[in-house]
Amino acid sequence: MRVTKGKKRKTLFSLSIALTSFVAFNGVSNASAAVPAIEERIALENNSEATQARTSNEALQDWKKWTNDHAYSLTSIQPETIGKQKIPSSEFEDLEMLKPLLHDKRIVF
Repeated sequence: MRVTKGKKRKTLFSLSIALTSFVAFNGVSNASAAVPAIEERIALENNSEATQARTSNEALQDWKKWTNDHAYSLTSIQPETIGKQKIPSSEFEDLEMLKPLLHDKRIVF
């Protein structure tokens, strides 16, 4: 089945009208504002209080705390020299934490 340009335009036009009507009838002037408005409406319907948004400093502190809790330290990031024939396994002890994360991965970049 071949779709003509005219039919494609009519379909896109119809979809844009439907979306605009949906947004207008729900009292949302910005589509990105729809989610918080819906959550707030649900919270009010459930007689629960709406939570206050975090400030950027609070979000940054939360992010720093999370990264400190989940970070791993590497003892060395320098490549091995080519002159060595065999690299001792003790050189890779700091990378052991990657085994569970990468055990089923085929490509890592």
